[in-house]
Amino acid sequence: MQPAPRLSVQRNAREPGAACSLSDRSMRVIRMLRQRQRKSLKYWLVNAKTFETAYREAAALVAARQFQNAETALQRLRQKESEPSNLDLLLLELVQLYCLMEPPDFAKAEACCLEREHVIQTARSKYATAMMYYWSMHDVARTLEKLPQVIEQAIRGGDDSTLYSAFSLKGLALLDIGRLNEATAVLDEIVAMVQRRSRVVVGDETLFFERLSKASVAPETRTTIRELARTLSPMCRDLSFVARLDALERI
Repeated sequence: MQPAPRLSVQRNAREPGAACSLSDRSMRVIRMLRQRQRKSLKYWLVNAKTFETAYREAAALVAARQFQNAETALQRLRQKESEPSNLDLLLLELVQLYCLMEPPDFAKAEACCLEREHVIQTARSKYATAMMYYWSMHDVARTLEKLPQVIEQAIRGGDDSTLYSAFSLKGLALLDIGRLNEATAVLDEIVAMVQRRSRVVVGDETLFFERLSKASVAPETRTTIRELARTLSPMCRDLSFVARLDALERI
């Protein structure tokens, strides 16, 4: 006896419980993702506008020197915010606030700088910490401790602009403590960057050149400064720095 033929049962794809074709599934997934994207974009736009408004209000309080109210507003935003670029703005504003307070709260300013280094892991964020040590805290030792980190990361990341600024700040700090030979060596680093046509913003080096030209009587150093000033002046967009560089050409 021959076995009975096996019957195959096919459901209509439109019947309840029927399997969806691949194209149907794909379309459903695409529609679902689009809906999520629209909701996410709408949420992001609302949040971005809310953040911008709150941030501007807090920054206005800092500008008006209403420091206690400004700190409360900024810290409240900081606790709610997770977007790195927004956190970066908040931390920078807090650093400014703590440096402007009377008396300044440098412990909190430094804590915000270090947190910013963690959030925005760039050579520029480390450079900002070094700038705070030098210009706000007037702490040359800590400036010189931080700058090697800046220089190493800037070289590793190909960040010529930050590297150039870091060399200029290092030169100033070395001059402050009388380490003239090391400051002159920094000048050589700047010369090398200019000769390589590195992409830099001209201006940060000007004060270093001015102070070095007064500290050093070595003819070769003064000649180097004149030549650098002559090269950099046409590249500078800030007229006040152009005037200072032009003056350095005549030392």
